[in-house]
Amino acid sequence: YIMSGSEVEAYNRSCLSGEINPSLLQLKYLQHLDLSINNFQGIQIPDFIGSLGELKYLNLSRASFAGMIPP
Repeated sequence: YIMSGSEVEAYNRSCLSGEINPSLLQLKYLQHLDLSINNFQGIQIPDFIGSLGELKYLNLSRASFAGMIPP
């Protein structure tokens, strides 16, 4: 399936983009984080993602991140 120009435009408007704020670290009991199917425009996966100590599930698929997932 190939999206039309207006569908691509609507998709781009509905996606999260920009940076992931380190204030997520304040969510001490966060266990599930799904950022899939967004457009982070090739930014690096933030190092602090590895510091989310209770995180059990992380989905970054099709989110246009670059780099490795921090340990």
